[in-house]
Amino acid sequence: MQKSSFHVHEVKKGMHRTRHFSGRIHGSVKIPLWRRLISVLIGLTIVGILSLFFLVLLLAPFLPDVNNVQNLVAIQSSVIGDREGNILYTIHGEENRKVVPFDQISKYAGEAILAIEDDQFYRHSGIDIPGILKSICGEFGVCQKRGGSTITQQFVKNAFLSSERTYTRKLKELILAVKLEHAFTKDQILEMYLNRIPYGSNVYGVELAARAFFSKSAKDLTIAEAAILAAIPKAPSYFSPYGNNKYVQVHISDEEVIKKDIRSEADLVHYNAQSITKGLLGHVYSFGEGADRRDIYVKGRVDFVLERMNILGYISTDEVEAALKEANEKEFNDYRDAIVAPHFVMYVRELLEEKYGKEQVEKGGLKITTTIDPLLQSSAEEIVSKYAETNKTRYGATNESLLAVDPNNGQILAMVGSADYWNDEIDGKVNITLRPRLPGSSFKPIVYAAAFLKGYAPTTVLYDVMTKFGSWYEPDNFDGTFMGPMSMRQALAQSRNVPAVKAGYLAGIPNVIDLARKMGIQLNQPDDWYGLSLALGAGEARLIDMVLAYSVFANGGYKMNPIAILKIEDRRGNILEEYQAPEDRKLILDPQIAYLINDILSDVSARPEGWWRDRLTIPGQINAAKTGTSNKRKSEDEIYPFDTWTFGYTRRLVAGVWAGNNDGSHLLPKASGLDTAGGIWHDFMVAATKGRPAEKFEKPEGISFVNVAKSSGKLPSEYTPEADIITGVFAGFAVPNEVDDSYQFVEIDKVSGKLATEFTPFPAREKKAFFRHHAILPDNPNWEDAVRKWAEENHQDEEPPTEYDDVHTANTEQVKPDIRIVSPVLQGVVSAPYVDVVVDINSPAGVAQVDYYWDDTLVETVEKPPYRGQLKLAKLSAKEGSLHVIRAVLFDALYHSNQSSIEVKVGQDSGPPEVRFLYPKAGASISAGSSMSAQVDAYDSNGAIKKVEFYFNDEFKERMGSAPYLWQFITPSASGSYTIKVIAYDYADNQSTASINVQVVATESVDLQGKARILKPVQNSSFNQGESIPVQIYLDEEVRSQLTELSVTAKSGKGTQVDIAKTVGDLKTGGAQLYTFIWDAPTAGQYELFFKAVLQNGKIRFSEKVAIVVR
Repeated sequence: MQKSSFHVHEVKKGMHRTRHFSGRIHGSVKIPLWRRLISVLIGLTIVGILSLFFLVLLLAPFLPDVNNVQNLVAIQSSVIGDREGNILYTIHGEENRKVVPFDQISKYAGEAILAIEDDQFYRHSGIDIPGILKSICGEFGVCQKRGGSTITQQFVKNAFLSSERTYTRKLKELILAVKLEHAFTKDQILEMYLNRIPYGSNVYGVELAARAFFSKSAKDLTIAEAAILAAIPKAPSYFSPYGNNKYVQVHISDEEVIKKDIRSEADLVHYNAQSITKGLLGHVYSFGEGADRRDIYVKGRVDFVLERMNILGYISTDEVEAALKEANEKEFNDYRDAIVAPHFVMYVRELLEEKYGKEQVEKGGLKITTTIDPLLQSSAEEIVSKYAETNKTRYGATNESLLAVDPNNGQILAMVGSADYWNDEIDGKVNITLRPRLPGSSFKPIVYAAAFLKGYAPTTVLYDVMTKFGSWYEPDNFDGTFMGPMSMRQALAQSRNVPAVKAGYLAGIPNVIDLARKMGIQLNQPDDWYGLSLALGAGEARLIDMVLAYSVFANGGYKMNPIAILKIEDRRGNILEEYQAPEDRKLILDPQIAYLINDILSDVSARPEGWWRDRLTIPGQINAAKTGTSNKRKSEDEIYPFDTWTFGYTRRLVAGVWAGNNDGSHLLPKASGLDTAGGIWHDFMVAATKGRPAEKFEKPEGISFVNVAKSSGKLPSEYTPEADIITGVFAGFAVPNEVDDSYQFVEIDKVSGKLATEFTPFPAREKKAFFRHHAILPDNPNWEDAVRKWAEENHQDEEPPTEYDDVHTANTEQVKPDIRIVSPVLQGVVSAPYVDVVVDINSPAGVAQVDYYWDDTLVETVEKPPYRGQLKLAKLSAKEGSLHVIRAVLFDALYHSNQSSIEVKVGQDSGPPEVRFLYPKAGASISAGSSMSAQVDAYDSNGAIKKVEFYFNDEFKERMGSAPYLWQFITPSASGSYTIKVIAYDYADNQSTASINVQVVATESVDLQGKARILKPVQNSSFNQGESIPVQIYLDEEVRSQLTELSVTAKSGKGTQVDIAKTVGDLKTGGAQLYTFIWDAPTAGQYELFFKAVLQNGKIRFSEKVAIVVR
């Protein structure tokens, strides 16, 4: 009542002054402007007060009776469901509370809530006038916006009124607060407030909160526990001890902290307040190593509560320190409520509370239909759980998270925030999809997209070599190796680091930042905080943002905001909001660039073969995929992985997986995104796309396919080797117009490899390309020097010769080869089907090849003796009666050439072929039982030889269809005269015969048993085909001293005999009486090995036969 009289006094005093002002207005006295303004202001104030008075009179009869606190707004459950109508979570309409009297509540609980919510509670009459004025001031933007509600107001708002945000409801709140203050004592109001206050997770009232969080009654709460409970009600979902914001978060790198000499929370706030995300509890963050290490404690909301309690005299400074220690070490109970997809539910609940207020969400009877797909959600949870133990034991990753969305509309289909929501050891209630982490190489597609926007292309060549950027930054690859020149397509598909940094440099880091933000990645630090390392993912991003960024690629450049809610209905079934597909999609990336990224990331052949390719490929689908691993250097020799990722998508589904540790501790050194997250992603995508048809990524207008030089990415020149030309895909605005200039061409001599001279024959000349490696920015010394160093160390540069051909001289020019066609004859007749061309050659420098022409058509090139050509007339223009030219062109080993040609007429073959013995000569004497060869020369001037048959004493022995016509045989053991005969047939069946007589002379054969024998191989041994067979022969002193010749023969099971070693000189001495050598059997089969020794007296001696098998 004292305040009321004070106001009345002020009003009277004001009126008195007003009358005083009026008394001074007289006649024509001019009233100052300031006095007129004050008069107007006072008048408006009086009108406002009167209006407010009448409004109170008008509303008062309709307000609930505060004496009956049971007259509350009817409370109904709000239900969150999936897209199929299944219930995910029910926010109980009958609030989950346990009411206790004021004397059963710890005094600390009351003091803590007063300290943070209303420290003037015991002094005001229900409303806080200064607070209201400051709130009004904030509404008009004059001062900082703040709440002005007392605890009494908060209670009546929750107990008697709806959550609508209108000035009328606010006025009702003020009236009821004053009435409540008159009806109840302060302690009673505080008791009602503490028994009604929400703490999240369907926990209401301080008693149930104490039991749920700490397993104790409210009367036993400690200072620390009371402070924690007081910190939560402001935003129960946000400050939940089970959620993302249990601890305050700091987003700043070690390098930045050290560079800016940040040593305290105050320094952090001064440098970049946005680097701190508010949390329930404070946390110590460590930055730097060794002498540069600094530990910075960043306060949470609980710290603020305790500080206020100390300022108000509730607790001492020592008690503050003890309570802080207890709070930061506090273990919270595993409080469980009936909930499906808990991280998603809490995400949706927070969205609802932001828009409708927590009272409406908790008590308004809302029905919320969400985007979650129950089958995909179930698969995601099952697969994450399956990999959790393996990731923990094998890679040191204790937690995993998965998010899947439809890229065409942004709808969230599956969300697993942590591997186990109820496992506090891993901070399971933290939703990692909403926590910023370092994305590592998974950020690279955005870097390359920015480079493509600048006109670069997938075929642009970058060098993966050790390169220094600036004065100190020298990135390495994950495997410690460098691969040299590679296209941007290869570099992105194989996740090479150095090319990615170069791509970021070429694109411009500001452009990369701008594109990332357009695609939905927040990158909360100032632009100048980021450097080239951003290309490797050195900028924190949330899983949900990364998934939506990849959705831009899948959706052809269009960005969709994350959608979690399809429909919200009130308690009466009225639709409050319902998802509608946006009419105008937001295009933030050129569709051509999106297609290029899709084309690269979905290129199975570009992925490294084996496990890598298998993990990132979904059978039966066209999918893109990319992994990422963030690493930090712990010491000069130690680099550890921290965050590991896998992202991938089809045309209809995008999924991202994170694996790591919530507390930021490192994983085992062998961990990578492919190892830890890749398996989860692969199995989820297989399950999610099962039965779905494969869809190609849409190719937009403008995309071009152009042939370019692989080594430079430019258009091929006339000198670009065929093998270096590939087809590349380009955005229409980035089709190359420069011609490849990577090759230096010189004319060389093929024989010497040196520069051609005037004496170098034309056939010996060739233009050869020599390639020299250069960086894409050759004027950048760091880039160019690194490429040159790599090329030299790896012998990759091809330097053209500087010396001139010294093989071809004026002298060699005078000594040319000679060739003459012997058959057919000039003006002769040739007939189908074949014509054999026999030549006589004289070439001092040897023969390289002979080319045969029919008229001007090259028919055959022959490189082996006897250098005969064969023309198949059926394939040539060769009508009967027509005239044609047969030409033979000879090239010697120095590429000097000569030729011979004749004109022939196509007709009938009426003449017999020619055949003659080359050896043996007629009447020759040959040893009985020895290996012998007979060879004939046969040709047909009018056609070709069809076959040649050999006879021995008129007994047919062998038939051959092509030259050389050589027959090998073993002479009879009996002496006498024998006839060797051959018959040659042409294709007209004309034939010619030639025969000779030879004398077989028998020689004395002496048994060598004991004196000479085959020691290896042993009788009946076996060998594999292709295996070298050691042969060892023993000769005693008597035989060895008289030995003039030794031949070893292998006789196959088919009767064919082959001399496998002959003469003493062909055999390596392996001891005083041993001869050894190696034999390779030509084919598989059975063989008999024996040898023949010829002595000085002409006697021939044979060994026993050794049988072997070659398989």
